[in-house]
Amino acid sequence: MPLPMVEEDIARGALVKIELEAHPSVGAAFSMHAIYRKDTPPGPSGRWFVSQLKQR
Repeated sequence: MPLPMVEEDIARGALVKIELEAHPSVGAAFSMHAIYRKDTPPGPSGRWFVSQLKQR
């Protein structure tokens, strides 16, 4: 999430920022997976998110 959208929530403790540890072979990168049932595929926003994951 963009920091300006969540910084108040972080400040009041409603959200916590997760810092990823760097892995020696890939640095600070990490993999993301989208898993969903074939009989209930994601809606429009979910499909957009999956397409964004595929592009990166």
